Amino acid sequence: MKTTSPQDIRLCEHILTQLYGHACGEIGSILLNRGRLPFSSLLRMSCLTGNSIRAALVVLIHQNCVLHSDTSLLTTAAGDPNPSSSGPEYFEAIPDEILTRVRFGQFVNLAYEQFGIESKLIVECLLDNGKLRVGQLVTMVCEQYYSQRKRLDETDDGLQHSPVKMPQIVKSNVLNLLAERYLKPSHPKHSINPTDLELAYEKREYTTYSQYFERNKVLIFFFCSKN
Repeated sequence: MKTTSPQDIRLCEHILTQLYGHACGEIGSILLNRGRLPFSSLLRMSCLTGNSIRAALVVLIHQNCVLHSDTSLLTTAAGDPNPSSSGPEYFEAIPDEILTRVRFGQFVNLAYEQFGIESKLIVECLLDNGKLRVGQLVTMVCEQYYSQRKRLDETDDGLQHSPVKMPQIVKSNVLNLLAERYLKPSHPKHSINPTDLELAYEKREYTTYSQYFERNKVLIFFFCSKN
């Protein structure tokens, strides 16, 4: 298991505090130094209220800085009548993802050099706001585009798209960035710790096969009785 140096932990704490505020910095610091913890431990170790901790966790998970262990959707689908019986939900920081934020400026410049101003705004928007639906992304990028256009008094040749065409241009750039793997689609399971996700899938498969086996035993019993 990869360990994180004290210097990297200090840098991660600074990044989280500067980008997302004191609450996120404090929760991130606890997880970075103490490792995987449940909500009850965060509440005990932090000076924040429960609501503030929840809000900070939502931001950190949304920004892909923290993983959680809640696989209740998978266990519910498997027919578990009490999906929360496996224990409390745990949270874990992702140091590598946090440190990546040091290079965000390079990502933005690369998008601009390779694909132009529209892709630059798309990447900036996602890096600032985290995971977004396509409709949200298009709206925010268009607003940012028009804001820059107004501020520059329409003198920049790269900011000359009409309001009617701009949403379609943004969608086209999003598809291009996806095709070139500069962006990737997000799914709720991507925020779950991979180990917890694997265990949940194993539990679901075990439950499915167990139910199948039980049904077959009943069928065999009745078949033998007729003979």
